[in-house]
Amino acid sequence: MAYGDLQSTRSSIRKMKLPEKVREWWPLALISGILGGIGTLLTSIYQDAVGPFLAHVLPAVNNKTLLLLCLLLFLVCMLMIAWVAFIAFGDKARMMRNYEHLETRGFWVHRKTGKRVCGNCLIKGIESPLTVLSVSGYRSGSVILWVCGNKDCDKRYPFEQGDIKAD
Repeated sequence: MAYGDLQSTRSSIRKMKLPEKVREWWPLALISGILGGIGTLLTSIYQDAVGPFLAHVLPAVNNKTLLLLCLLLFLVCMLMIAWVAFIAFGDKARMMRNYEHLETRGFWVHRKTGKRVCGNCLIKGIESPLTVLSVSGYRSGSVILWVCGNKDCDKRYPFEQGDIKAD
């Protein structure tokens, strides 16, 4: 094989491109393989460390004590599942799913009705509507703001042109 043939083979190899699907899943496959290898190594270390405990200490523990420990572990798992379910499916989470947060503005908008509500009150579980308020007395004249309807909150948001559509 001549030197020129070797150069052309190398250049054609460099020009080969991976298909789009392979480029998408390749990093995930590589990370999965590395994590699998690390997991295998850690599992063997864990088995070597726990082996003497299982062989000598565990048989010395009373069966009633083991049953109580298993029941305690089951109870803790059930409490954790209930806590996660409460957080994921509670009233606040359900209420927040109905709204879309406008990050640049700070308030929330109902997905179906378009009603604007105060972000501070919504996090507390209160659906407090925003109303438009024109405040005069500023150097530039009057300023239009969105104001929370909850008297305990009194949060104000900037009003922008086009917030209210003319009929």
